[in-house]
Amino acid sequence: MKKVVFFLLAFTIFYSCKKDEYASNLQIMSEKAKQELADEVFKGNGTVNFLEYTPISYDTITENKLDTFKLLRINNEVTKLLESAKTKSSLLKSKLNQLKIYKSLEWNDLVDMSKEEFDETYSDLTKDLDKIREYSIQDSIIRSNIENRKVEQTFYRYKAFVKAILTDNSTQQALNKMDTMYMIFDSKLNYYDTSNF
Repeated sequence: MKKVVFFLLAFTIFYSCKKDEYASNLQIMSEKAKQELADEVFKGNGTVNFLEYTPISYDTITENKLDTFKLLRINNEVTKLLESAKTKSSLLKSKLNQLKIYKSLEWNDLVDMSKEEFDETYSDLTKDLDKIREYSIQDSIIRSNIENRKVEQTFYRYKAFVKAILTDNSTQQALNKMDTMYMIFDSKLNYYDTSNF
């Protein structure tokens, strides 16, 4: 009986410490996330007025999970670029046919204008294809890192509800924002910038 009471007491103390640590970590992340949002808006020459800011929770994620988020974002970007490239490729075919017609009719002004439009579209298509190649390289590196990683770092995914008014200082245009936001923090509770992936 004494063992059971001792075990329950030890468990209660352990649970209480963990609960206090969780609340403390949530508060730290809440303050840092709110400041990070305000700083990002400020960098864009704006201000933010928080009408409501409610920390909800955080959970632990591994480095491989974070890299998986990166892969999903890359996949979404590549999908958009492929659609754009497909549209531009069709447009190039149309511009080429148009150019041939204008040449056969010897409409030189329209030939020059059509050639400029063709070159501009071709340049845009080339940029899209270059970005797709860059994303492909990033994808390969991330997949290799996931496969070869022996020890994973721990990260925290913070979740909060935000209701705010964002104002552009140069135009005084306001944008109402109400959303659940997620931010990533490292194991030392420092904000982890995910904007580059």
